[in-house]
Amino acid sequence: MILLAAFLAGFAVLAIEIVGVHWMAPWFGASALIWSNQIGVILFAMALGGWLGGRIARRGLSLPLRAGLALLAAALYLKLGEWLLPYFAMAFQEEGMLLEEAAGIFFSGSLAASLFFFAAPVLAASIATPILIQVRSTQTGNAGQAAGEVAAVGTLGSLTGVFAATFFLVPLGVSDTLLAVSLALALAALCLSRQKLVLALVALLGFMSILFSLILPVHGAALPADAKLLESRTSSYQASRVIEFPDATRWLQVNEGLDSFQSVWKEGEVFLGGYYDLFALAPIYAGQSNAEPFRCWLLGAGTGTAVLPLSYVLRPDSDWSVVGVEIDSAVAELGEKWMPLPQEARSHYESLVGIDARAALRLVEANSLDCVLLDAYANQFEIPTHLASIEFFREVASRLRVGGVFAMNVGAPGTGETTHFLLDALRGSLGVAFDGNVRVQRVPWSRNWVLFARRNQPLPSLPELAQLLPSGLPASLGAACLPGQVKDGAPRTFHFLFDHSNPLISIQLKAWWEAVS
Repeated sequence: MILLAAFLAGFAVLAIEIVGVHWMAPWFGASALIWSNQIGVILFAMALGGWLGGRIARRGLSLPLRAGLALLAAALYLKLGEWLLPYFAMAFQEEGMLLEEAAGIFFSGSLAASLFFFAAPVLAASIATPILIQVRSTQTGNAGQAAGEVAAVGTLGSLTGVFAATFFLVPLGVSDTLLAVSLALALAALCLSRQKLVLALVALLGFMSILFSLILPVHGAALPADAKLLESRTSSYQASRVIEFPDATRWLQVNEGLDSFQSVWKEGEVFLGGYYDLFALAPIYAGQSNAEPFRCWLLGAGTGTAVLPLSYVLRPDSDWSVVGVEIDSAVAELGEKWMPLPQEARSHYESLVGIDARAALRLVEANSLDCVLLDAYANQFEIPTHLASIEFFREVASRLRVGGVFAMNVGAPGTGETTHFLLDALRGSLGVAFDGNVRVQRVPWSRNWVLFARRNQPLPSLPELAQLLPSGLPASLGAACLPGQVKDGAPRTFHFLFDHSNPLISIQLKAWWEAVS
């Protein structure tokens, strides 16, 4: 029973660490900073809990009962936090807050949430470990053997907690995961003691679980004004939701959402505003708007919004196709249900779900694509570093035919020094892979920029582009092609981005902080 309790306690500690980030994601996101806060707080709580548990174990009085009470205290605190954390998190966010205004708040808010809601249960659960070692040593007569057995079984429990939470429990929902952790802690306590106080606390935990399942509201974290929630999902990657505005426009948002969207949809509309409209330039730059066949891959497809502007430039009856790669199956499912592509675009679109964009691109034959579009984010703030390096850009270039075009969406608020450094780092690294044939265009009235690169051929000049643009394009797209919104070529001085040396995340976070400083 001692070893089973150690296994369950280890399971609970690491499961709390994993589910904690997913629990906070709708309010604070799941960036590298949030993960760092969570891991740091959990490690500190484990260290402090181990020290306190060692002090308690020295007394040698009613040790199984003390360990059981510590485990139940962790379960009860965690269950209470399930009720309180949404209110705590919403106190950090004002209505109508913009994404760039939230960068600092996300860091401080997630740190405070980790300290208030996860440190205490992990500390309490960690108190049990030294006590279990002491109890086990009296059974085996050997302290070293007892410490090794408890540590080994506890580590196996933690390993189980990591995989079970990530791949099985979190996709079922945060509440279900918290319930599983609470039950594990309660079972561990019952393995150690069945005194009346322990049984009473287990009964209280069961009552709280049933009560909260009935009365806890569904919180719409940072829901934009006038929007209503259609559906939300939690996956191993992120929290996703589809919201709808009074004009019937729908957004797919991930994690904290705020005023940002991953995909946008409105029935019957092709140009929906923002950076997606600029993707219509990719086939024009590639010189393929009136040629066929046209082959494109969309990395970070979301619900396939980027296909819509392409369908306007490419003739509906011509031979063109887009393969969309989306790592999160929950996003693809939400898109199919709430944001379906029109039939004329759907017939040219194929979705590839559940695979990383870079890994998927390696399935493509060399020199076979006309266009690659990249719109992938680890969360609202961060472009994954493995999708923004010279090595990756070279892989993209090798899959493009001569004259093929790569387009990349970049979120970078403002026009500050760090934002320009971020863009220069990307332009410069792209320039290495595409021989300097690079262009960046600012999306009007937006915090986004779109980078274009063409393999072995220069991009059309702006006067040439003006002659190539088809009629009927939105004014915002035309504004993005004005000289003041365009920068050509790779900058002379920049920081190269490599797979083995890539400070992109820190540069991006600094840019967001700079926007509100």
